[in-house]
Amino acid sequence: MQPIQRPASLSDVGQMIAQLARMKSVIMLLLLLVAGMVLWGHGQLAPIDRDEARFAQASSQMLASGDFITIKFQDDYRAKKPAGIYWLQAVSAALFGEADIASYRLPSLAGFLASLCLIYLIARQMNLTAWGGAGPLMAALLLASSFIAYAEAHLAKTDAFLLALILWQQWALFDIYRRRFDGQAGAATSQFWVAMGLTILVKGPIGPLVAFGTIIALSLFDRSLVLWRHIRLWRGLLITAIIVAPWAISVQIATNGAFLDIAIKADFLAKVQSGQESHGAPFGTYLLILGLISFPASLFLSQLALFDKTTWRFDKVRFLVAWAAGYWLLIEATPTKLPHYVLPALPALFLLVLVAFLHAAPQSKPRHIARLIIAGIAGLSGLLLSGFLIYGALRFGSGNAFFLSLLGFLITCGCLALWWQWYKAPQSGVMMLTLMSGVVLHMVVISGILSASHQLHVSTALQAELAKRETMPPVIGAAGYHEPSMVFLLGKDTLLITEQEAALLLAEAPQSLAIIEGRKKQGFSETIDQLGIAVTEVGRVTGFNISRGQDVTLHLYQRRP
Repeated sequence: MQPIQRPASLSDVGQMIAQLARMKSVIMLLLLLVAGMVLWGHGQLAPIDRDEARFAQASSQMLASGDFITIKFQDDYRAKKPAGIYWLQAVSAALFGEADIASYRLPSLAGFLASLCLIYLIARQMNLTAWGGAGPLMAALLLASSFIAYAEAHLAKTDAFLLALILWQQWALFDIYRRRFDGQAGAATSQFWVAMGLTILVKGPIGPLVAFGTIIALSLFDRSLVLWRHIRLWRGLLITAIIVAPWAISVQIATNGAFLDIAIKADFLAKVQSGQESHGAPFGTYLLILGLISFPASLFLSQLALFDKTTWRFDKVRFLVAWAAGYWLLIEATPTKLPHYVLPALPALFLLVLVAFLHAAPQSKPRHIARLIIAGIAGLSGLLLSGFLIYGALRFGSGNAFFLSLLGFLITCGCLALWWQWYKAPQSGVMMLTLMSGVVLHMVVISGILSASHQLHVSTALQAELAKRETMPPVIGAAGYHEPSMVFLLGKDTLLITEQEAALLLAEAPQSLAIIEGRKKQGFSETIDQLGIAVTEVGRVTGFNISRGQDVTLHLYQRRP
């Protein structure tokens, strides 16, 4: 390799970065940098409602109780997901601290870093070595700079770890597919089914939906069922059952059959039949928000407009299209829609971008216009994100949040300027500068702006208010504000009750504390008057409840001595 020259211009900087990218050790440097950025966010960001706090609390209770079979949030079954992610979070909390939300987020970071490694390896497996061998690193950067992937690495949920397992599953499936005529994919077949079994143990049917969506689409593309024979279906189902069945049988016995019944009927089928928990949206929603949730990587999806149809003869192209399209159609057809549902399809899209770079068609006028339209939508999405951040900082944050939001806006503009420089003269180094700027932007957004927007972290403010007291009340009851983050921060035994029950609590337990949301204050006062007891307000917390989209005021009451 030629020695790297001192840069004199943006083009020279791009060339220097392109030279660095060809070094295999640079992927390790990328992993270390991203890990450091995400870990900083883990420590800065308060528990986020509602899913993250529910996962963390259920994992905390699993660790405290020693019951690693059933999953509970307080006294209710948490039958939303299988036990896999809770096991990982419980182990992490046992090692790094049960009270710190950052401990429960470490499995997500591990999944994110593993995903970057796996997309790098898949790009090498597919021989996507554009730009003198920098292609695999570019694939990892595209995923790292996608906002939704970076954000999920900060949350104590399933999706970042699930993504790593799905990439392992798809890596093995592609190996089976490309070797389908020579019969040399024995080890890959076992890996495929082991990975699928683990995806089920982490998030139920999502891994199988990705895998079988890909297989069905490939069977249609190839007009052949040969792939079904090579995946060894019956043997594979046995491997999956060996992985999943011990826990599934144990939890059914422990809950008298209630757990899986709730999981299948009340969660999975409810999402398929209608929009669950006000998360319904029409077909095409994910296509509309793609530019936003994957910015700035979405800028380079414009390269797909130059896709050369002659590349359809390549196994890797058919496989990636089957992967992305098969799963995408399934989630678009599902009424319940959340931004992170699209995450398993993004690696396939980013790998197709690399294929398009290797096999681009001539840039005719229609293709040129299509590229500008796709990139324009992505660019507007980025500016929309910046505008929203500035508004959020003004509305919910401190001065630090406002200045950080301006920094985020400047970085967004820098991404767009770099993309335009790349568009005029495509260079791998400039593309990498754009994507690395995106990673920095996401760090500013999550570790800076969101963390500094104190009005959004009501439960954290409540915990701080209670910490001012010399002793914690023996019993705490909350009416009107029932967010899981409060339960995680204040403890499992926090009572989620009505305002009338809160008044009765103060009557029967004089040392207890009642937390009354402002909208429930009148009913609480009326019941207090009926009971004939005297109470005093000992504290007050205000903020914005992001789960309900409304301002809240929490009044803290105790019995007057």
